Amino acid sequence: MSLESTSITHSIMAFMTATPLLMTPRRSVSTCNRTVTPAATSTKPEPPKDFSPPKPRRFYVRPDKAVDIAQGSIGQLMRAYAGVLVEGYRLKTEDGKLIEYSATLPKSKPTIPLRLFEFEACPFCRKVREAVTMLDLDVLVFPCPKGGTSYREYVKEKGGKAQFPYLVDPNTDFAGYESNEIIEYLYRTYGPTDARVPFVFSNAYTFSAAFASRLRRGRGRDRVKKVVPASKPLELWGYEGSPFVRLAREALAEHELPYYLHTTARGSVKRAELKELVGRFQVPYLTDPNTGVSMFESAEICEYIRATYGPGASGAVQLPAKEDIFMPGDSWDKEPAVEQEPVSQEPEPSLNPEMVKDETLEKYCEDNPESDECRVYED
Repeated sequence: MSLESTSITHSIMAFMTATPLLMTPRRSVSTCNRTVTPAATSTKPEPPKDFSPPKPRRFYVRPDKAVDIAQGSIGQLMRAYAGVLVEGYRLKTEDGKLIEYSATLPKSKPTIPLRLFEFEACPFCRKVREAVTMLDLDVLVFPCPKGGTSYREYVKEKGGKAQFPYLVDPNTDFAGYESNEIIEYLYRTYGPTDARVPFVFSNAYTFSAAFASRLRRGRGRDRVKKVVPASKPLELWGYEGSPFVRLAREALAEHELPYYLHTTARGSVKRAELKELVGRFQVPYLTDPNTGVSMFESAEICEYIRATYGPGASGAVQLPAKEDIFMPGDSWDKEPAVEQEPVSQEPEPSLNPEMVKDETLEKYCEDNPESDECRVYED
């Protein structure tokens, strides 16, 4: 790609930059039930030898990824502002600084993150991801690529058919297919008061989502032939409109790796949360609790995922695949128990006339002077 084309790509991406805002607390998660059947053994994920996370570089496009980023940018232009701005996006200045925020989104969020079963290349799934991003909701994503063996059967079991997207909201017991119905539910439940579903989610505009997905030539649609399972979901910070984040999501989908998606569209308060967490805002940002790796840079994130979970991954420790692969309902994902102060187990005093005079009985008699025990005691 020419220098001029690369410059155009950078210009397209300039709108998708960071602005720190207010912090929001991270939330605990619990999941729905699932019966897990033991299967063959697999390997524990391990990062590549001598691996070190790359240095983050803002707006940098690695030459071998220039075409990918350009495709994602053009696709986003077809989708206008969907998945880029939060609902009620506004700008204001404070102390000479430009502040981005939402003037309409409710402050309350779901107590438990929603669960979205989808695959990256599906245009209807894209619409739901855009709505989730615009409503500033965090979701637990279960990729269901073609050929997937972990979550497609779960959807078929719970919903009756292997169709995507499929959304589960444990906060309200909602579960359903059909992108339009899911989006209407999200806006009705978590959107601004009296908010209408934007035109970009209408059937008349769905062709643009299909076009945007087709530009990526099916990336994120098919599961790779061999993967190493992840015991716990990864965490991805980003937003639907970023072509850099899309590359990371494609890799996660193709390797069937579940992940928490922390949405960070322009105007989201979670931009400041990420900056507080790592010292800067830049997406995608990936954290892998299975290996302890955290990193920026989309191209390197894709390489890390392939090297750690894909064909030829160097894991060595044998683990039961289905018992250790994360599934909805695994015990680690339940809301943590609140630690309680130990309750005193001192036995209550026996108010027997023969009891020896002590401080406990004295205190009791001070509070209950007319009791039979205390009258005997006083004698």
